[in-house]
Amino acid sequence: MAKIKVKPVDKRTAPWGRWEDKSDTLKDHPLNRLFSRIHAAWSNQVVSVQISNEDTTWGTVTHLWVRRHDQMPTTWAELQRVKNELVGPDRVGVEVMPAVADLVDQAKAMYHVYVLPEGFQLPFGLHLRGNDVLNHVLPATEGNGAGIAQPGG
Repeated sequence: MAKIKVKPVDKRTAPWGRWEDKSDTLKDHPLNRLFSRIHAAWSNQVVSVQISNEDTTWGTVTHLWVRRHDQMPTTWAELQRVKNELVGPDRVGVEVMPAVADLVDQAKAMYHVYVLPEGFQLPFGLHLRGNDVLNHVLPATEGNGAGIAQPGG
């Protein structure tokens, strides 16, 4: 009898699944031994997310610690979806590329999204609202002639 070859499931195309509250597992979670501020945990078929809040001069920032179950890199679209579904589609989330001196990279394929306080708007970015395609592009006379400022200039 011939063996049937089973293809491994590609979690990038697999169903996202429902979110399950895993907060009851936090007391034994290895991250919580290091970071006791984590107060909630959620998981679906693709990712696990731990949530903490950090009081800042901007207000309370929600920190999402995101990791895929298969430990593959998380896509931007997945991070956006996590932020939208767990915190809200109208909230602004950012990833930080810290100075080398502040870099912490101990967990394989762990991503961090910092969701800013409700109503917070970044003073920069691409904004596609109405007919105004790029609200925050500098006039050509202030940059390199293409409406883009040069670094250090």
